[in-house]
Amino acid sequence: MDGGDTFVGAFLQNANVAREAIFSENTVALLNQHVLSPSSPLQTLRRQFIDLLSTAFAMVTPVLQPLLDRLNTALTNSPDVVVLLFAVVLLFLALQVLAWMRRMVAWVTGLMFRLMFWACVLAMVAVVVQRGPEQTVRDGVVVVSKVMGYGAALRDVWVSEYRRYEAQQSEGPGARAAHEYVQAGARGGR
Repeated sequence: MDGGDTFVGAFLQNANVAREAIFSENTVALLNQHVLSPSSPLQTLRRQFIDLLSTAFAMVTPVLQPLLDRLNTALTNSPDVVVLLFAVVLLFLALQVLAWMRRMVAWVTGLMFRLMFWACVLAMVAVVVQRGPEQTVRDGVVVVSKVMGYGAALRDVWVSEYRRYEAQQSEGPGARAAHEYVQAGARGGR
């Protein structure tokens, strides 16, 4: 059995090909010439950025050093403020994460509703193409009539229950208690 017959063997062969492509002599030579060489543009930009940072740090240090010393002294003398500040920062970070999660859930929900809408539109187009416009209209009329019949039955049940509730409310509290007693007696319980 050679190494390509199984999933693990195929994975190892692909990993060897990737390793050879990444760490080949040509790749190492290109990295040495264009990235790691002191005269490469990347190294020149890195040196300029480090020089800029050191100059900025040298200019800001005399101004900020006394303020940082006072802040350090104040925080060392009152550890309660540090704990309170830590709790506030932790609460702020937790609220930021929750807000991010809320935005993400809202975005995904909107995306899902849009996808469902366009899937329904596509399904309707497919039905029209497959069955023809006349048969689709006939099927639509049948579906709408079934839904309307179900809605009418639901409306009748709701209206009858509402009338029964109104009748119980108009009888008053004593009559309602007697009505409940009669219903409980009919079932054999109290």
